[in-house]
Amino acid sequence: KLFVLESQNGSQGLELEAARLSCKSRGAHLVSADELRRVVQDCSFAVCATGWLADGTLGTTVCSKGSGEQ
Repeated sequence: KLFVLESQNGSQGLELEAARLSCKSRGAHLVSADELRRVVQDCSFAVCATGWLADGTLGTTVCSKGSGEQ
């Protein structure tokens, strides 16, 4: 199960360590690039999202415009 955390103070995003701590407090973890690929292949996202991956790099979900278009 994948979910996106957004910063609560309206800033552009969470710092890496803040993202790790937010996930940990919810019993979750930052995904690896392979985990993100698997989830994106199995699911369509209505919007694009960019966020931290477990290795400290950024990952992006792929937007689905419907009817199989990306």
